[in-house]
Amino acid sequence: MPAEPTGSIPADSSVDRTLDQLRLAARDAAHGSAEFEQDVSNLRSRIDNELARVSNARNSALSLQARLPDELWCLAWQDLPLIDRLAILRVCRAWRTLALRSPIIWSTLDVNLDLHHPDCHCEPCRDDRQDFRKRYLAMNAIAIRSTKTNLHLIPRALFLGQNVPLTIHVSDIASESNDDSYEYLGQHLFLHTHRLRTLHLDLQDSWVVQQLLEAVGDLNALQTFSVTCSGEPCNVHEPHQIATRAIACPRLQYLRLPKCLLWQQGFEDSMTALRDLWCGVQSVSEIAFILEACVNLSYLTLDLHDELDHLDELVPIPASLRLLVHERARTLKDIAFRGVTSRNESDIVGIFAIAEIETLSFIYDLHHAPTSQAVEQITGRFQSPIVLSCTASAKGPYHRISLLARTTGPTRAISQKSDPLLLRQTWGYFSKCLPQGVVVAGSCWRALHADEWQGDPMPNTFMFSMLVSVVEELADLPLVHHHFPQLKLVCIRGSAASEAIIPVESIIAVVDSLVAPGSFLDSLLVQQIRIEGDDTALRRKAGTVTLPTSLTT
Repeated sequence: MPAEPTGSIPADSSVDRTLDQLRLAARDAAHGSAEFEQDVSNLRSRIDNELARVSNARNSALSLQARLPDELWCLAWQDLPLIDRLAILRVCRAWRTLALRSPIIWSTLDVNLDLHHPDCHCEPCRDDRQDFRKRYLAMNAIAIRSTKTNLHLIPRALFLGQNVPLTIHVSDIASESNDDSYEYLGQHLFLHTHRLRTLHLDLQDSWVVQQLLEAVGDLNALQTFSVTCSGEPCNVHEPHQIATRAIACPRLQYLRLPKCLLWQQGFEDSMTALRDLWCGVQSVSEIAFILEACVNLSYLTLDLHDELDHLDELVPIPASLRLLVHERARTLKDIAFRGVTSRNESDIVGIFAIAEIETLSFIYDLHHAPTSQAVEQITGRFQSPIVLSCTASAKGPYHRISLLARTTGPTRAISQKSDPLLLRQTWGYFSKCLPQGVVVAGSCWRALHADEWQGDPMPNTFMFSMLVSVVEELADLPLVHHHFPQLKLVCIRGSAASEAIIPVESIIAVVDSLVAPGSFLDSLLVQQIRIEGDDTALRRKAGTVTLPTSLTT
């Protein structure tokens, strides 16, 4: 086979020199046509390469990539969904190079496990003859399934993360999750447990946590672990163990589990690093186990199971157990009990109403409120000066009544359903503490004094503060000046995200409802409120009047 012509012009000639030589060759009859055509082709190729080099240099000089530091690109990419972060690898060479050499981009992974449950009738789910991976993770299956999972992207993302600390967020809205998908995820996380620092699971089917943890194994580097059950309250799930064997978590500092997950058999007996725990308990002995296993615990939130409603009907709590829990609880800073009822409060309050705990909260079940005996135990260690507050919860139809020291000291709080009758009953119990200050939301104040209800006087109260979000909360306020004979200071403050616009007449009405005719306040403060109207009359209500600078006339 004859060799292909290579041209007569040397390859190392410059473009201009090559062009001059081609002009001479075109006029030379002795120059072969094949050689001439090859020289032209070579010149075109060299010109294209030279133009590409110049174009790349210009693009690099003018592009945003060159003007922004690599750290800013990484910060921007970290917040993208995983599928978009992987798409960066296909945008351009510069982005691909940066993404591949920056493992921090892959340090936080959002895992969507919205696979179908066993009763689903879509094509991949019906074809149960194939392996789980072939049905859901093979490339030819991705196009036909209707799930939103990105599970097939996780192995690649874990590889790109190299050895940087890892945070995993798992979300799954299926009422019956796919066990195989959690086992698959756990098998891949097993190789990265040395760098797994945070694990968040947002599920409806908490049973699959067991499959995940048993596939992952010990979590020696984990510091934060939380499971939230979208179906809470978890009355649709029977309480079950989080794992069938003890999982080592020697560095775990924060643990939150739903009421349906029991962890006493799922983790090692000693968790000395744990500082913050939120979980469900079925008995006082389980509380004792927690306090013995977590010796450095500072913050504890317990969801009380129904079994605690009937402690008196079962076996009385041994005095030694009560004493053990009582002594261990003294080291805690903050304890909250959720699901308190009138039947289990006596044991809980009797053990934990101690002065050493800085913040103690009781969240009562619907249609339940504290008894007078419980309030007496809760507030018995308080000494003046104290502040009594009543606010509405932003997370649901609940009122929160708190008793707190004005400086450093304990705080005690009750949360109960927003029922006017229960609210008045609990307020009456707390008001017997004779607080020196009262802080109350406008909506709660109206609910307290609906139907012309008259509470007990508070002769020691000299400060009253009302939180207002809308002007309607100040309409038709009752005259309660006989409740506060020593009142010296009134503060009216906006509680909404933006300034509330309140007519000056409404603010004057608040003061008149609290202060007896002819009496005079020492101080009046109005904050985070835009006053509408002339404030001349308002300024005569106290010796010192502090109003916001923004007024609406």
